[in-house]
Amino acid sequence: MDMHTEIDPEKRTGTLILRGACATEDAAGLARTLREFVAGIEAERTKAGSVGNAGGQPWTAALDMSGLAAVGMAFFEIVFAASLVLARQGTALARRGELPEYVRQAAGLTGFSAVTGLSGLFS
Repeated sequence: MDMHTEIDPEKRTGTLILRGACATEDAAGLARTLREFVAGIEAERTKAGSVGNAGGQPWTAALDMSGLAAVGMAFFEIVFAASLVLARQGTALARRGELPEYVRQAAGLTGFSAVTGLSGLFS
């Protein structure tokens, strides 16, 4: 699985771009990358004098799942955990890019498409 993060303090956005398959064996790497992503957004958000804090505007964290080739249950569990941390920080979680149909279906089958805070990601 390939993961890349982009943080833009001026726009107050962070994007985690996910490519390839996210199976159980990729869970630890995904969790680590999401922790680093969340920490990076929080660090930028709290920087004194940061352009990203101008006017106290909220930050948005986005997942670009358009390049995912497959997902397992661990993917949804880890994304859910990250969404809880982001919500406590006052950061919205959104989707960027197209959502592959099989990810939408898997989210529905597992019940994650109905979870508060995640429904917009998987609908």
